[in-house]
Amino acid sequence: MDTYNWNQPQGYDADGYPTGGPAQPYVPEAYVPPNYDAPLSQIPYQSDVSPKSKVAAGFLSLFFGCFGIGRFYLGYARLGMIQLSITVVGLFVIGLIKSSEVSSAAAICVVAVYVWSIIDAVLIFAGAIKKDGQGLRIY
Repeated sequence: MDTYNWNQPQGYDADGYPTGGPAQPYVPEAYVPPNYDAPLSQIPYQSDVSPKSKVAAGFLSLFFGCFGIGRFYLGYARLGMIQLSITVVGLFVIGLIKSSEVSSAAAICVVAVYVWSIIDAVLIFAGAIKKDGQGLRIY
């Protein structure tokens, strides 16, 4: 014999009260705020793509590369400091020393750094420099 009452919803008695004891209150999970101080490499959903732009890095290197700006932008601080130091020292020597041999050597250094920055820009645009200083791919 079938004892199931088809007119009565499951989980309720004949008087319409829920069976199984008192209902438990809803307790939400504790809210854990995001850690905004964590480096990008520790955020689990972060991909291996850099937030830096290849176009921006190329143009910064092309126009301001003798000051190391393109390398600083990509996160290569050591190379940026080398470019900046050679340029600043070269310009300082050109401005202060009146000797033609020293000034021409300093000018050659400044021009060499500018050629270096143009080569950096070409390499960035061509895709030969594929990663930033943190090892993330640039697009």
